[in-house]
Amino acid sequence: MAELLLASWHSGAIDLPAGLRLVVADPGGDCGVGAVAWLHAEPEWVGGGVDVYAAEALEQWDDLQGHPEVVQLVFVRRHPGLTHDEFVEHWTTVHPPLARAHHPGLARYVQHVITDALTPDAPAFDGMAELAFATRDDQRERMYGSDDDRAAIAADVATFLDVAAGRRLIGTDLALP
Repeated sequence: MAELLLASWHSGAIDLPAGLRLVVADPGGDCGVGAVAWLHAEPEWVGGGVDVYAAEALEQWDDLQGHPEVVQLVFVRRHPGLTHDEFVEHWTTVHPPLARAHHPGLARYVQHVITDALTPDAPAFDGMAELAFATRDDQRERMYGSDDDRAAIAADVATFLDVAAGRRLIGTDLALP
C-alpha cells in the first residue's frame, strides 16, 4: 500500500497535518526530527519545513499487542556503491532474517521503502526503518543479544547503508483519528 511520510527536520513547535499515525520524538540536539506522520493521501497543506516522501511499507514482523512504549525511526541512505534497487533488494530480503536473529528486543520491524521525494530539496533517503519495542528496557538492553549479535548486524549494515547519512529519532507511537 502506498503511503506518504511527512517529516519535519526542525526542532521546536511543529504543525503537521492530521494523519493516521504520528510519532512525536525527542531526538536531542538542535536539528533533529520533531515529528513524523503517516498519511494515505496528500494533505491540502504541506509546508513550514515539512518534507514529504512517497513510500511503500513492508512489515517484516509484529509481535506486539497494541502500541509500543518506544519507537525508533531511522531514515536511511543506501551505500554509495549501490543503486536504489540493489539497496532495496538487500534491505528487504537479506537484512530482515539477520535482524530477527540478532535483535531479541525488537518487537516490530517495518521497512518503509521511499519511492520518491515529493518536496523540493528534501533530504535524499532510500527508506525509513520503523523499530518498535514493547518497553524502554527492551530498546536499551535487548537491542542486541550479545557482542557477536552487534558485530553481525554491523557487518551486514556496512554492505548496504551509508550509516553517517542517516537520521535517527526515538519517540512514542500515537494513533490519530
